[in-house]
Amino acid sequence: MNRSWNDILDFIKRSLGTELNLLELSDDEIIQGLREDVLSRFSNHVPTKEYILIDHSNLVKSENAATPQYTYKLSVAEGKIILDIFEVYLPSSGFHNEVISEIIEGSYEGAIDAVITNTMMDAIKSIGVQNTWEFVPPDLIIFDQEIRAAVVVYNTVHEDLTTIRPDLYYEIFRPMCLQNVLYRLIKLRSKYDTLNTPFGPINLNIQDLKEEYASLTDKIETKLLSLPPDHLLIVI
Repeated sequence: MNRSWNDILDFIKRSLGTELNLLELSDDEIIQGLREDVLSRFSNHVPTKEYILIDHSNLVKSENAATPQYTYKLSVAEGKIILDIFEVYLPSSGFHNEVISEIIEGSYEGAIDAVITNTMMDAIKSIGVQNTWEFVPPDLIIFDQEIRAAVVVYNTVHEDLTTIRPDLYYEIFRPMCLQNVLYRLIKLRSKYDTLNTPFGPINLNIQDLKEEYASLTDKIETKLLSLPPDHLLIVI
């Protein structure tokens, strides 16, 4: 099944039994609310990742002496929101490369020597200075040292439903959309228990909607809490 807003609408209407019950919201109103509210909330938990290359041309020049020296601007498309930085890939230090080349060049042969060489390479890298970074919203990244180039992987909001993983789309995103519509219906109907029409009073079933909303909210929160973290920290 295609991941699309039409699929979301069909799911919501089936869940609410719109074959027998009319909704106070049009299709356009429903989709607009889901785009503005649900898609951004879902992306905070399960963002999509995009890549950008930065180099010395992205260095921010400031006359303010308090501005960190190695501040770089992430030039993303207009309207694109950077939720967070997932990872930064930096080229290996020249010092490391030179030392490693001296160790490897003609020094060892065979599988055992290769293992020893790899161990020595890891040890050399571990004692070197690490160039750490810090993300400053909305679009700046600060490094401890100057960089020649780097690939920045950043988390951002899904613009298209096709970038959502299929399992999370069906298990979390669609229920979140239904949750949003239930909440809006409860607010719209909260002033009345029944609606008088020329055909007689209609029970709005607000209590049933509230119970369904509460149950669905518990299930969604449980699934969101069970999502694995982006990074695992191993302390040795």
